[in-house]
Amino acid sequence: MKLEPGKRYRTRDGREARVIGRDGPRSNYPWRGWVGETPVSWSNCGHQWFGDETPLDLVSEITGDPAPPPSPRPPSVWGKAEEDSGAFTADEFRELIGLVAIFALVVSAAKIWGGAGVAFAVALAALLFRKP
Repeated sequence: MKLEPGKRYRTRDGREARVIGRDGPRSNYPWRGWVGETPVSWSNCGHQWFGDETPLDLVSEITGDPAPPPSPRPPSVWGKAEEDSGAFTADEFRELIGLVAIFALVVSAAKIWGGAGVAFAVALAALLFRKP
């Protein structure tokens, strides 16, 4: 298989790779590109590592229209759909608040009633915050 800049290829593990360019002729791995967000180098025959098969070896060219871009992350608690923004989604935020409430309940019960209070608080938290 002949590699060319700008073309898409399938990796051994089934992911899409994009070849973006080539280094000088003396490099053992002159082809540069991306698999997802990972930068990768390949030999002229598409191997990522000489002598061993790796999941990132290029095994075939992808022809046809490019795949549609991935859908954005679900709306965050701030109402914006932001991909990789680091913001919590509304579900993640609710789960975090539940965990904080359980922690506060257990700590308070332990300070007031000792070991019996911890057992009571854990049982109560399990009832209050169980998922249907």
